[in-house]
Amino acid sequence: MIQEEEKMNAKQLTAAETIVMKCIWDADHEMSLAEIVKNANEGYGKEWKPQTVSTYLAKHLPEKLYPDETCWKNHYL
Repeated sequence: MIQEEEKMNAKQLTAAETIVMKCIWDADHEMSLAEIVKNANEGYGKEWKPQTVSTYLAKHLPEKLYPDETCWKNHYL
């Protein structure tokens, strides 16, 4: 079921946003912004900085949660 939801959500995301979200979806634990950046850079050959990833996340997180970069995963699943 989650895989089907991921595919539906991925259709609405840009390629870069999809990479960020896949890093989150593939994790087996809550991730910090630093972990998401590291996984995107190492797993997808990117050279993104934390601000780049947080910009993508900001588009998909409720506005009140944006400043909190410690726990992204629960807000996406």
